[in-house]
Amino acid sequence: MSKDKSHDKLVRILEHELRSFGKYYIILTEVPYGISTKTIGEIDVLAIGHDIFDIYEVKGSSEHNSLRRAADQVRAARRYLGQEGNEFIYTPQNGIESLDTVVQRLHYRNDNKRKK
Repeated sequence: MSKDKSHDKLVRILEHELRSFGKYYIILTEVPYGISTKTIGEIDVLAIGHDIFDIYEVKGSSEHNSLRRAADQVRAARRYLGQEGNEFIYTPQNGIESLDTVVQRLHYRNDNKRKK
């Protein structure tokens, strides 16, 4: 299966999971963001509920570089959208994790590498 099709499948899996939670009344996928004349990036899943505006980035791998890119992507999306909410990263290996949890794990791995 190609990388794009695999990613699309993971996005659909996450979308289905989020719909089953019943927490959100709008769930959008592949939402572009940026300035009015230029698209900067794309949010994999934007989930909106009462006072909730959550961003989900989907990655097929939980490798360090993949998670670092995902963290950068959700931060950039949040800056452009300007709405308050939560950021999450979804991988098949770890499921849905908060951005804070992923960033803490990435820092922990970096700290351990430096100590060796």
